Amino acid sequence: MSVCRKIKLLSIKLYSGWSYLILTGLAAFITFFKVFFYAQILDDSGFALLNYFYTYVFIFLLVLGIGVINRAHVEFAKKILAGSSQEELNNLSSQFKVNILLHTGFAFIVSFVASYFYIFEYFSYLVYAVIFSTLFLFFLIDIILLKSQGLFADYGRKLLTRNVFIFLFGILMYFFTGKVSLIAISEVLAIFIIYMSGLRTFISNFSLPDLPFIKESIKFLPVSGLAVLMSVSDRLMALSIFDSKSFALFSYFALLLTITLNIQGNINTKYITTISAVCQKSFLGSLWVTLKTTVIVFFVQLLVLIVASYILFSPYIKPAWVTTEVSTIIAFGLFAAIKGSDFLSGLCLVSNNKKIMFFIQLIILVLMLVFYLMIDFSGFKIHEFAMIFSLFFVTYQLFLFLALYFKQAYIR
Repeated sequence: MSVCRKIKLLSIKLYSGWSYLILTGLAAFITFFKVFFYAQILDDSGFALLNYFYTYVFIFLLVLGIGVINRAHVEFAKKILAGSSQEELNNLSSQFKVNILLHTGFAFIVSFVASYFYIFEYFSYLVYAVIFSTLFLFFLIDIILLKSQGLFADYGRKLLTRNVFIFLFGILMYFFTGKVSLIAISEVLAIFIIYMSGLRTFISNFSLPDLPFIKESIKFLPVSGLAVLMSVSDRLMALSIFDSKSFALFSYFALLLTITLNIQGNINTKYITTISAVCQKSFLGSLWVTLKTTVIVFFVQLLVLIVASYILFSPYIKPAWVTTEVSTIIAFGLFAAIKGSDFLSGLCLVSNNKKIMFFIQLIILVLMLVFYLMIDFSGFKIHEFAMIFSLFFVTYQLFLFLALYFKQAYIR
């Protein structure tokens, strides 16, 4: 066998074994690169304008998916193990999507009511973001079903195709029109085009959720809702305290957060499976494994962020409007590493300690609210923002660890 033939067979073998990670990794890279690319071609006001849309999308993806996305992973897996037919799986998928539609309707009502009391930056972008997030989550439900059926390569391929199509559609729109505002509209149009067949299937298989389904969804709302608020708390505060120039700078620094959260997401898939088995034998053992995982991932994240910061903030690569200080890079890097190293929340879900997580999240969110109401944010700097949120997330993880440890060691 020739050397070329051997290399080709080895490449095919590696791809078949690692295709899921390769494709999902490329999909995540496209999302990261899209924001980075726009930072290079837009000025600070244009980049801030676009990132109002992206921040709204980030928030609404989590808000509209409350009690739905986590359930989809669990319920699809259960149905497939029980030998459910494709028709039954499609019916369940339809119920999840109707659930998302209900969230969408509620989000529109709350947004329009809130707009009378609070001036949103570029309210039209908020409306675009709700529509985009709804279609995005419909698409996500479909590919979660593929993953649950073991079609990991198809999952990764669809994810990558969607991200590339949205990116290219937005770029072409900007180059032909030169208008930043049309990038957001083009991305909404792109997700609509790529999901047209999915919408036709949804309409043809439309099924209203039954009462048990609704009751189960409601059970997920309290914990999922607070978890979402914790996840978006930094973005919400950045939206409300920074002017457009500072928000553009924050959005560029947030690329570091994109890196750490993607790493966390990839590790979390394997971690949840492993920790579930350990938890059945010994909860304290699973707690120490989680602590070790958190510490190791934190330092790995720091190493990755050092390299990423060197590239992103290099004078040859960073946009001309990005002003950097070493203290700001260090502070934001620490914040990104801390936020991207939370595995205790996953342990709470696996070990049925949702109530503990709920109360500690509530305490931290109340502290954040008190901080927001009491502090004068005029002239507030990004490194100060990063340090404050690092403290909040460290406190959250510390309280969570101590509560879980003391419950197991002394209360049981």
